[in-house]
Amino acid sequence: MRQLLLALLALAGPQAFAAEPDWIVHYTAKGKFEEVREDLVNAITERGLLLDHNSHVGQMLDRTGKDLGLTRKIFGPDQGQSFSFCSATLSRATMEADPFNIVFCPYTLTLYTTANEPGVVHLIYRRPIRPQSSAASVKTLKDVEELMDGIAREGMGLPKR
Repeated sequence: MRQLLLALLALAGPQAFAAEPDWIVHYTAKGKFEEVREDLVNAITERGLLLDHNSHVGQMLDRTGKDLGLTRKIFGPDQGQSFSFCSATLSRATMEADPFNIVFCPYTLTLYTTANEPGVVHLIYRRPIRPQSSAASVKTLKDVEELMDGIAREGMGLPKR
């Protein structure tokens, strides 16, 4: 039954993967990495947010892999990238609710294609969840997740929730 459900989800096009753990969100879309990357960066900056850092993880793995004698390509060329950003308003609210929530800042969305499937763009992020926290903390972290998910969905060309 699970395999049938996963097969049906695979046919549905861009989607959140049901097989991921609860704390991971995973969307896919067919397309060109560069176009989705541009849409994602625009989705961040058009909300008035500053892109703090763009980490080129795939590029780093290619570079260091050579030094280690490991040459297998994991991602498309420069196509494993993480994007970190913050919202002063939401970050302030989450940390006023509980200083522990600093662990969730900055917020990070990761975009990649694999070397084996260059026409499928993946976007993943970790949900900012902490079940054993106050109601105020849970609410503010939900607001952060809504921001992240809205940016992710817009960047991937998916409809709003």
